Amino acid sequence: MKLQQLIEANEEMLQRQLQRGFLPAWYVVYHLNDGFNSRYQQQRRIDDNEVRKDIAFHKHTLYQWVYGQRRWAKLSNRARSVWSIEYGRNKERPHINMLIEALPAEFDEHKRLEDFFNLTLPLRAKSVLFDSSHIQPVIPTTEMKLLRYVCKETGL
Repeated sequence: MKLQQLIEANEEMLQRQLQRGFLPAWYVVYHLNDGFNSRYQQQRRIDDNEVRKDIAFHKHTLYQWVYGQRRWAKLSNRARSVWSIEYGRNKERPHINMLIEALPAEFDEHKRLEDFFNLTLPLRAKSVLFDSSHIQPVIPTTEMKLLRYVCKETGL
């Protein structure tokens, strides 16, 4: 599949999620570590399947933190978040772009999200860099602009 076709397919999928009720409230970017001096870890960062496994664990950890032990798996079939992997100049240190809906009140504040992505997640998932996240609220009417950006940066 050509990159342009992939971008268009992602845009269509994201448009469907918006129509089904996905309303992003937060835009989060965080970095995976580059493996430091471990050649094994550096190779894992280049392998798409290994990065996807890490992202699945991050998603599980986030939803467990917010929705409880197993309850999050029983949520409706609409998207609660959209994740994409972006590779910059350093192929061994990708970063994650994520759009996430408004969370329950006790978690839906900037400081709580910063604590999660800068401290909690890096402690639970060794693949995440400490203090690497950038979090900002999604301004209403800019959802499509952000979704297009996330699609454009798809590097797979």
